[in-house]
Amino acid sequence: LKSTIESGCVGEVGHEVVCVDLDTGVVVQGELPVDLPSPVWKTLHATLRQCVKLHVTKSDHVFSHSFERQPREFPQRRVRLAFHDAVLAVIGSEDVATSKGGVEDVHFGRFRYLWDDQYQDKMVFFDEAGYLASSPVVMRPFRTCLIATQAFSEYIVDHNGFTDDEASN
Repeated sequence: LKSTIESGCVGEVGHEVVCVDLDTGVVVQGELPVDLPSPVWKTLHATLRQCVKLHVTKSDHVFSHSFERQPREFPQRRVRLAFHDAVLAVIGSEDVATSKGGVEDVHFGRFRYLWDDQYQDKMVFFDEAGYLASSPVVMRPFRTCLIATQAFSEYIVDHNGFTDDEASN
């Protein structure tokens, strides 16, 4: 997409456009690369490595006595859970430490506020500044790009039901 758009147009709206190149595994906002925060990808990488370790180690050496009688099943569920946990870490479900040393789930309802006009029309807004301020510093650049996407807006609406009777304030 980026190559088909006129370069002048990209220069004007570059910071507003996020390009995801699935062929190369690169995400850019304008000309700047957007990296997954290192705590997230390191945890994901370590978990995936543990999942495939039994299937990959010593794969160059094949000896008949090393084969198990029953082949192990690929840990499909654990792999999916690793990506699920990574998504939760990216959006912020694992950032708030509790007083007991555990981790509290971030309820996005706390980042909503209700606006009421003179016609009694109600509109619910997402408090982007509050969400980013409560995020760890290492996560802020990525989350700044994330909250600008339609996918994030859909996630917030789907999981929090932006109606006036559910608004937190």
